[in-house]
Amino acid sequence: MEEPVVARRPFICPDCGKSFSTRQTEHVHIDMVHKKLCSFDCPSCDKASPSKRHLQRHINSVHKKSDP
Repeated sequence: MEEPVVARRPFICPDCGKSFSTRQTEHVHIDMVHKKLCSFDCPSCDKASPSKRHLQRHINSVHKKSDP
């Protein structure tokens, strides 16, 4: 029998109820989604992202030129 989701994700966001497997991922979620903290600045424009992964996605989609 499979564990209930609550047992696998015991950390619940107090703002939206989303659940997380670790306290750290819960805090990252709160900072990014609810506090809108953006600490990763794009070197090519004024865009700021909440995570390195989001910043890399922005750079790849906006600033990388596709090869002809």
